[in-house]
Amino acid sequence: LEFRRVLFRSEQQNPNLYLYLGRARMEQGGRMIDPRAADSFYVAALTSFELARNLTPRDETCVLELAFANDALHRFPEAESFFETALKLDPNSDSLHKAYDGHLKLWKAGR
Repeated sequence: LEFRRVLFRSEQQNPNLYLYLGRARMEQGGRMIDPRAADSFYVAALTSFELARNLTPRDETCVLELAFANDALHRFPEAESFFETALKLDPNSDSLHKAYDGHLKLWKAGR
């Protein structure tokens, strides 16, 4: 246990730590039957992704994860803002454009 605490303290400046934690929380949220339980995981994921973004503000991966988490919470305008930022950071990414199209379809469907 002490080793894990020391390791975590030494890795606090590693954005991947927060990205992995956020992704794990998103995964857990997707497995929840109760929507309130799912939302609690998605909100926790937002916190992790924000920590990653604070360490690497120009990394479109962090911004994209924030967009996905907001979509999961049905916060479509907030997700839109993050998608716009990600597209500015990497305007030529085909996968990012596809993810954005998925966001627009989800928003239009109101899901």
